[in-house]
Amino acid sequence: DAVVFLFGGNIGKPQGADFLLELIENAEKQEPSAFFLLIGDGTEFGKLQAWFARRNPANAKLLQRLPKSEFDQLTAVCDVGLILLRPEFTIPNFPSRLLTYLERRMPVLAFTDAVSDVGCIAEENDFGKWCDHGNLKEALNLVRFFVNHPGERKRMGENGFKFLIQEYDAAKGFEKIKNAVEGHQIEMVPQKMIRIAQIS
Repeated sequence: DAVVFLFGGNIGKPQGADFLLELIENAEKQEPSAFFLLIGDGTEFGKLQAWFARRNPANAKLLQRLPKSEFDQLTAVCDVGLILLRPEFTIPNFPSRLLTYLERRMPVLAFTDAVSDVGCIAEENDFGKWCDHGNLKEALNLVRFFVNHPGERKRMGENGFKFLIQEYDAAKGFEKIKNAVEGHQIEMVPQKMIRIAQIS
């Protein structure tokens, strides 16, 4: 009966996974109805693996490199998608895992730096929640919100899917790039790249 929070994809320095481990440890006591599923690989995977072996948390599981078919099966039964970006980032970063969450109609819970706009976009378009990476108290409050409001999870998930269709359709993306190039908003784009985009 747990509400499953999924973190899928690269597990490296940019994600600041230490904060996620801290959240898991505190949620085990304060919000036992939340379960955290971590699937991925990267430079920090060994560190997480050692932590899981040492702590053996009852509210979380770590899996490494699943085939896409198995990953898709698991995401189908998850409730909330997690995004993490460490606070030291000073350039915008838009994680591609967001598209997987939106496609699966999962609301998004983002813990990021202040520069990335992924959390703002999620809140402005009502498909998720955001707080500063490292703000444990607020992060636990947001986990509790998603656990206690199944209707909001479903509503935000549907909003996210609609946002995906409206904003990330390939044809619309091409038109935006083409219009920007033709309007000279983007300079020095090789004509070869434009021809490749038109062909694809």
